[in-house]
Amino acid sequence: KRAGRKSIPVGAFEKAKASFAEGLQRLGEQLHVTGPYFSGTELCLVDIACAPMFMRLALMEERFKFNVDKSERVQQWSAALLARPSVHNSVVPEFKELFMEFLQKRGSFFMRA
Repeated sequence: KRAGRKSIPVGAFEKAKASFAEGLQRLGEQLHVTGPYFSGTELCLVDIACAPMFMRLALMEERFKFNVDKSERVQQWSAALLARPSVHNSVVPEFKELFMEFLQKRGSFFMRA
């Protein structure tokens, strides 16, 4: 553990998770109705900014069974972004391992189990 870093209580984690889900819901309300991207059929800056978040969420869902409530449209948006080769190529091949190492070094709530 790093000096000065405190453990996050389970209740605080659940509160933060709920707050994140609410923010994702508000973002989802702004999505183009049919998509697949934020503003419709063309990739835009919002998509590019959100792709890294969806990449990390997907890893956390896969590794820790961490699920955040997402509307069907947000799920479609995430899937469309994650299906893009440019998103996969935006990180190093060993990104998954490096991300897990990062969580471990930071004393992440997820690494407690």
